Amino acid sequence: MNWLHLTMGVLGGIGIFLYGMYIASEGLKKSASHHLKRFLTKVTKNQFLGAIAGAVLAAALQSSSAATVMVVGFVNAGLMTLRQSMGVMLGSAVGTTLTVQLIAFKITDYALLFVAIGAIIFLAATQHFKPIGSIVLGFGFVFFGMGIITDAMGPIQDNPAFTEAFVYLSDNLILMVLISLLFTAIIQNSAATIAIAMSLAATGSLTLMPAIAIVYGANVGTTLTALI
Repeated sequence: MNWLHLTMGVLGGIGIFLYGMYIASEGLKKSASHHLKRFLTKVTKNQFLGAIAGAVLAAALQSSSAATVMVVGFVNAGLMTLRQSMGVMLGSAVGTTLTVQLIAFKITDYALLFVAIGAIIFLAATQHFKPIGSIVLGFGFVFFGMGIITDAMGPIQDNPAFTEAFVYLSDNLILMVLISLLFTAIIQNSAATIAIAMSLAATGSLTLMPAIAIVYGANVGTTLTALI
């Protein structure tokens, strides 16, 4: 197994994945930032509706961290109380799972189609519609990056050293949680961490219990963004 190709594939895939999330998030914020502030200010008066709004917001931004940072900004600006923000933050933790669910539906097979459509809209459309092109292009990069990660990790299922490492970690789930937490805190994106876990599971290198430990660690690690 070529470790250089594996490392480049994983790191490059993560880079494309994160960049896709960034430009999709930026496109959405540019196209709806004013309406979003007014909407959140009104709907968060009810905690249940606030949680639903948080789920929708995180699903649209493809990141609970981005949604949380926006909410922190609204609270800091006095547009929302701490109590109102809690419902949105809890909802955002649910909404961010949509990214992983879309990946599970094998939409990665059509990633380049999203990239092509997004690029055409961004380059050919007027200034008003350019954010829509950014959103579609961002989704394309997210799925394309995930595909690269999955392909890069294919050979590791036949590597004895890697298999032994995962057998050890499978018996030390707390350590698995801590590693996942640290990695997520560094890249500040839980979806990317979970996407890697899905890639490992797809190659047969990861069983259910360690995968759950990775998900737990990722969801704790992603809170660091809001803390900062």
